[in-house]
Amino acid sequence: MSIFSFDLEESPSPLQSNFLRYQVNEDIVIYKGYCYITIEPFLIPFLGEIKIKWLPVPRLDFWGELVDNSDVIFLKERTSGYVLTDCGHLGNIGTITTEYNKRKDIISIFGSLQENQLQKDVIEVTCLIFCVVNCKDTGREFLKSTNGEYIYRGRSYFELGDWNVTLDVREDREHYYKILNATVGYGITHIGKLEKKDGSKFTIEECESLLGALQWLLSFISCRNVAICNFKGITNSVDLIWEKYFIPSISGYRNAVTSFPIDMKLECMLEPLHKKLLDPIWKQALPMIFKWYLESQSADHIDNKIISVQPALEMIAWTYLVIDKGKIKQDTFSRELRASDKIRLLLKEIGIELQIPELEDFKILRRWYKDGVHLYTDVRNNIIHPINNKKINSLSDSQKNNILLLGRQYLELCILFLLQYDGKYFNRLNKKYGPKSYEYVPWSIHKHKN
Repeated sequence: MSIFSFDLEESPSPLQSNFLRYQVNEDIVIYKGYCYITIEPFLIPFLGEIKIKWLPVPRLDFWGELVDNSDVIFLKERTSGYVLTDCGHLGNIGTITTEYNKRKDIISIFGSLQENQLQKDVIEVTCLIFCVVNCKDTGREFLKSTNGEYIYRGRSYFELGDWNVTLDVREDREHYYKILNATVGYGITHIGKLEKKDGSKFTIEECESLLGALQWLLSFISCRNVAICNFKGITNSVDLIWEKYFIPSISGYRNAVTSFPIDMKLECMLEPLHKKLLDPIWKQALPMIFKWYLESQSADHIDNKIISVQPALEMIAWTYLVIDKGKIKQDTFSRELRASDKIRLLLKEIGIELQIPELEDFKILRRWYKDGVHLYTDVRNNIIHPINNKKINSLSDSQKNNILLLGRQYLELCILFLLQYDGKYFNRLNKKYGPKSYEYVPWSIHKHKN
């Protein structure tokens, strides 16, 4: 028996979901049938559907036709309310509008929901299935195709305490990602599964922090806001007893040159991230750091991207050097140090090189600035407080882009340090740009020397 045939027989099949049949940017229908708008003390029936709409921006929408046109008067006076369905969905209404079709004598309603969930009395589940939107390809372990004819790298697997997390990229990923990128669109890229190692039941509240950590990690390594858009609670492997849909912040898909290798071991970062998000010292700071980092990737203008990096670095410096490790007194940090000094101390503590990279774009800048932090903060400050600085005002687009990459690389390395990552990263400022640009993170180089 060949190695390939052995792998084909032994490899597991990918996780499945009905949502995988929907194409990029195609509305996903959650429910279709009779619904009710509850506005105390009224219950207003309509025939319609609830769906996830991706364009122009992702949201949960409902629409339908009133069973009794006279009910429209209650909608016009609405201050709050919910949408119910025959099978138990409960959605908190965000907006609602009406439209009268005189020819058909029908009143249509349209609205958005803040969230929508199907919930029964039993809230304990043995397995949670979830869909991930716009995540980069994370497949590392082999899966068997649904037709059983070939294998492909499509699975990531995480163990965290009592939990097992499985994350499978969709089987048609090559074609699907091409469309996502071409349209800067939205779609289900992964199906995930969460369960206890011993197969025991658990509540949704028990795993919320873990799923939150996973969403932040996937967003970080994808360089965009990645979202988990729904949960389905299963018991006894088959019975759906709970589900919830919601639309957090999601970025349209764009191919991004990231600092992370394709075969990056995500599982080694999830546990440190989860612990930090539960730590009183980091639980508020870290989400803000991630938000600034993602803003540095998604902002429309390069100046806004450059601006977003510095507060994230300063937040890490404050939280790590002052609050967490106590290496600098609060008054000293707040009153005596400039922003560049704070960042410089942080990078030195971690072991990140401060010298300006030897790129052609930086050749003349190395004469004017003592290190990369000096260069980055001076450019950022000139954007915030414009002055007649001929050195900065004459920067080319290419120089500005590499300055952004320099600051962002500082930030990426700091986040990787906090997540205790000790593998390789892609140094985009290495003039040897290519496979050799993958280097071990600075704090782990000594561990990997021959």
